[in-house]
Amino acid sequence: MEKKEYKKSVETREKLLKALISLVNEKGYGNVSVRDICARANISSGSFYYHFGSKEALVMEAYFRLDRLLTDDMVKKYDELQPMEAINELMEMQINFVETEIKDLIKDYYRVLLEGGDISAFSKERIYYSVIKKQASRILELNMVKNNMSSEELTDYLLRFLRGLIMDWAINNFRYSLIDQYKDDYKIMINGLL
Repeated sequence: MEKKEYKKSVETREKLLKALISLVNEKGYGNVSVRDICARANISSGSFYYHFGSKEALVMEAYFRLDRLLTDDMVKKYDELQPMEAINELMEMQINFVETEIKDLIKDYYRVLLEGGDISAFSKERIYYSVIKKQASRILELNMVKNNMSSEELTDYLLRFLRGLIMDWAINNFRYSLIDQYKDDYKIMINGLL
């Protein structure tokens, strides 16, 4: 019974998220209400508030989907790669996710963060953070960078690089390919570290 309820809960959350993304694409975030989201998802408002405390919490959930992409098999695969290659693939995965999955929400995601919303997206307990940090530790163990950094400092640096790139892309109203710009900027950033 628990598995069935869990599956239904995941399905409900996914329906709400898809509804939000499609409505934001059509009307813009400011013009979308919880009532609109519920109607589009064919979910009651009570169910919405059971899963999310607010529309902003649903926006944050969109970003957390990235963590669910990191399966145990993927983490093992990254451990088998050279650490620089693993870091690049992990970062590229985030860029692809943002550009293809949550593009229409990214400005609102940063707005929620800047207005003092839930900053758990920056938690060092997140799966994505811990996987990046593990690869950063490998890089440092192999003396692959010229800077004397801790694994936490290197991880934070890499994630700030990504946030800055994504923020610039959003500020420029998505006028360029995020993945192409990432590839160019990544080379420059890595050359500065090596």
